[in-house]
Amino acid sequence: PMTAPVLDATLRELARALQPDGVAVIESANPASFASFLEASGRNIVPAPDHLADQAILAGLEVEECHYAPLPARHLAGVSSDLSDPSLREIAAGVNDLVAQLNDVLYGPQEYVLILRRP
Repeated sequence: PMTAPVLDATLRELARALQPDGVAVIESANPASFASFLEASGRNIVPAPDHLADQAILAGLEVEECHYAPLPARHLAGVSSDLSDPSLREIAAGVNDLVAQLNDVLYGPQEYVLILRRP
């Protein structure tokens, strides 16, 4: 499993092994995604992009870019809020907010990539 000490050691070794101005690309699951939940349940650490970037900087690397994978085309549909009863419109708005949160978890970016450079 990828523990914090293993991540730190890996980034330090990467910084040592890269030639000056060399580039490394590290891909990881998005910690906000369902895929990360599944990975975390296997006790692997899923570092957040800002944490991974901070650790890379501490290891002596520069963070050139962070890219998220394209969003999947599939999403859950909400309910119609075109209702005459204000109470039902409020309930529909609440349901749609929950559906949006669920879409973010299920269908948000599943992974991200950091592009690192040795100065």
